[in-house]
Amino acid sequence: MKISLNGTPLKTFEGEDIQDETGKPITLRTACVRALLYTAPNDTTDGQKKFERYKLAEKIMGAKGHVELTAEELALIKQLVGVIYVTVLVGRIYEALEKA
Repeated sequence: MKISLNGTPLKTFEGEDIQDETGKPITLRTACVRALLYTAPNDTTDGQKKFERYKLAEKIMGAKGHVELTAEELALIKQLVGVIYVTVLVGRIYEALEKA
C-alpha cells in the first residue's frame, strides 16, 4: 500500500497543527517513526522485533513523498500508535493510513 508522507502537519478538530512537546508540528511521518521507535516501560519485545521496527522506521524516514508498506507493516504501526498517542492523534493517523 502506498502511503503519502508529504509533510503536512496533522490537525486538531479546530484545524490547528498538532504539536509535539517542543511546539513543532507533528506529521504522519514523524508520528509513525516515533511510534516504531518508542519502547514502553513494561515492553518485553525481543531484540529482533525491535530491529525490525527500527528498519521500518528507517524505511519511512528515507522515503521521498510516498512509502510502500505491507498490510503487516501498517498493522504494526497502527498497533504502536494506539499505545503511545492520545485519541485525537490516533484518529488522525489512522485516517491518514486508511486513506491509502
